[in-house]
This record gives sequence, C-alpha cells and structure tokens, in this order.
Amino acid sequence: MVHVVDTGIGINEKDVPLLFSKFGKLLRTAHMNSEGIGLGLMISKALVEHNEGQINAFSEGINKGSVFIFSMSMDTSLHPSIEQAENEIEEEIKTHKIDSMAG
Repeated sequence: MVHVVDTGIGINEKDVPLLFSKFGKLLRTAHMNSEGIGLGLMISKALVEHNEGQINAFSEGINKGSVFIFSMSMDTSLHPSIEQAENEIEEEIKTHKIDSMAG
C-alpha cells in the first residue's frame, strides 16, 4: 500500500468522488493549475484498478491537506515479463521483415 500525503489546500468530502472522474478538476482549485485538464487521477484509477487495486483520497477538509492511498496486485503472472515482451517485439520485427522481403 502506498500513501501520498500533502499539506495543501485539502478537499471537501463531497468533492472526493469528483477527483477520480473524467475532467475531474475542482472549480475551487482550477486556477492553481490552469494547464491540467483533470485526467490524471482518472488515469491513475484506471491503471490501479486494471492491476486489481484500489485508490482513494481522504482529507479532513479545507486547508488540512490530503492523503491519497493506493494498492495494487504485484502478481507478476498478471503481466508479461520484460524479457517476454522484448521477445514478442523481436519476433514481430522479424516477421515484418520477412513479410516485407516476400512482398
């Protein structure tokens, strides 16, 4: 389990579910990061859930900071190894070269 703690401006309890939604920027804080579009936590949630995990945010309220917690599976059987991925890429390259030379 990973905890990320900040001492920032905090989050209203009712706003926590909005953080993980598409374009989930909070109007109250939009001026603080005008370049972001509100996808970061939605993408984080999708990645964590894809890896059989959970993510959540907690705050005691405005000006009290926030805590983000996530956990996810470390079961390597769920993911191809780097070596396996490299082998698949090399095989794809070889196949493509052979197809290109034959055609």
